[in-house]
Amino acid sequence: MATYNLVSSVKGGCGKTTFSVWMAYYLDQAVLVDMDLLGTSMQILFDGNTNDYKKAFTNDVFQDVKSSKKEFVESVELEGGRSVNVIFSSMDCQKQRKFKSGRSSGYTPVVKHSIFRSGLRELIKHNKMIGDRTVEHFIFDMPPNSDGFSDAAMECIFNSKYSALSKEDRKNLFIMIGTDWGQTIATINEFELLLLHNDDKEPDRFFLVINHNQGSNFGQDHYEIRKHKIEQMLKEWNLSEKLQNKIYFLKMEHNEYYTELGIKGKGFKNASAKEITNAFPKAVISATAKCGKEFEPILDDVDGQKKLYKLILGE
Repeated sequence: MATYNLVSSVKGGCGKTTFSVWMAYYLDQAVLVDMDLLGTSMQILFDGNTNDYKKAFTNDVFQDVKSSKKEFVESVELEGGRSVNVIFSSMDCQKQRKFKSGRSSGYTPVVKHSIFRSGLRELIKHNKMIGDRTVEHFIFDMPPNSDGFSDAAMECIFNSKYSALSKEDRKNLFIMIGTDWGQTIATINEFELLLLHNDDKEPDRFFLVINHNQGSNFGQDHYEIRKHKIEQMLKEWNLSEKLQNKIYFLKMEHNEYYTELGIKGKGFKNASAKEITNAFPKAVISATAKCGKEFEPILDDVDGQKKLYKLILGE
């Protein structure tokens, strides 16, 4: 059994790449897949530079399915003996431009919808092994939902009609919620569409990840304000008990060291062991709550790791 974890948001800047990288860093035998074909910064985050990686990019397989048999996974070695397996998206403007319908427009998911589907299926199929080890977790760092491509990718993972997954595999959707109130409302609207009109595109669990930021305009109780607002709407939708039991809330802590490392332009690959330790909090999440329940704080790093594993595996 493998887990497939899509990390999404309705807009950029909500922390989904940070959350995706943290998950990939702490989950054993995981592969982080950069799905932002047009505006990626993943390479800069890892090594502070661009185009240093020589293997195939996600852009390649979505442009030509035949390229799916190339080598994609880069094992990025970090200080302290840890490594992260990543399938990068290209920063080459020529590769990115192929996914635009015009100079000032975004992706063309309608035109390339079948290529996206088959490309993602092939990408998964040919990267289920790293050497002689089976991949246990895929983490897909999605582009913002507003570009339209996320819908095609979500359909390929969650809709059994198009999926390359087995029945035993776990499918989790993580939805990032930033500190902007307008973005919170937009997330609620998107979540309603997803829950009430899923067309058989239903994950095993939904995780609403409330991102903490020191610049929040919600004050000390901003987690609770956003969580309370979302739960109010959930009650109005009259969801079944089965569906409600699939919804979880997570708190993701702000990490100034992670931000500082990015500002310095060093990238994780060039950071010291101490900087890596500071930039990657072991708990990843600081508290969890089932729908309708109060947040339960994570007690320590070990407790945080166990909680994350159990939630992802559905235990």
